[in-house]
Amino acid sequence: MMLLTENRTRFRKAPHQEKRAEVLKTVGMIGIGAIARHVVEHWQTIGQEYELRSLLARRALSDRPAGCGPATRIFSKPEDFLAMPTDIVVEAAGHAAVASLGPDLLEQGRSLYLLSVGALADDALSDRLCRAALQGGGRILLPCGALAGFDGLLALTRHQNAQVTYTSRKPVHAWAGTVAATRHDLSTVTEPLTIFEGSAREAARQFPQNANLAAAVAFAGVGLDATRIILIADPHITENIGTIDASGPLGTLNVTVQGRAAQDNPKTSAIVGASVLSALANQTAEIRFI
Repeated sequence: MMLLTENRTRFRKAPHQEKRAEVLKTVGMIGIGAIARHVVEHWQTIGQEYELRSLLARRALSDRPAGCGPATRIFSKPEDFLAMPTDIVVEAAGHAAVASLGPDLLEQGRSLYLLSVGALADDALSDRLCRAALQGGGRILLPCGALAGFDGLLALTRHQNAQVTYTSRKPVHAWAGTVAATRHDLSTVTEPLTIFEGSAREAARQFPQNANLAAAVAFAGVGLDATRIILIADPHITENIGTIDASGPLGTLNVTVQGRAAQDNPKTSAIVGASVLSALANQTAEIRFI
């Protein structure tokens, strides 16, 4: 294990520059919020295997994001973004962006790295996306985001009778602007408060900005309706904490990830952008995790 860790960079980077030049992949990104900015600012960490060709922002930007090279085109009109060919598109803009752009991108044969996984809880939209992927040859790919253990969860739930619970514990202010704020006076919360308990499908519907991981756990495990979700507002913590508890005939899985909240968006974790970069790097590595 130590040898593999020490040589990971060697396997991913320099020795085969001529081969890499032949398989250069182009990338577009939807959104320029906290996640997208992290990806752009750290783009150089994935070497020369990828070119960041385009960004789609909701409105024209007054300045170029840090780390954004001169060759990257920045668009504010979706039709212009769609007209710019890329192999991969990273979505970091929310459910509405998935619905409006996802089908067209997949019909064009692109790989769509989907971060707003909760959008797939809408059966009609999920069907549209899957049909578009089948027709155009595109793929829907789900980065691990702010959680871990999806590989074990996929294996554990291959057999029937598995049970899965996902608990998301965030600081109280991370739930501001959500339906929780209409049900509770969040300013008076002094002890951990369970603001939701139910299915992953309902969690994704009620908390579209906070429960994307709940949907991801459901897709890797026992499905949107069978996965139990618990969402907690906790005044005693400053980080986002996600826990998977799963059990079945093959064993049990207990995974907890405690990550810093993104500086510009407390509803998401800072590590999400790094998970996108890691997924891209893994796709071109000589030794890959699957």
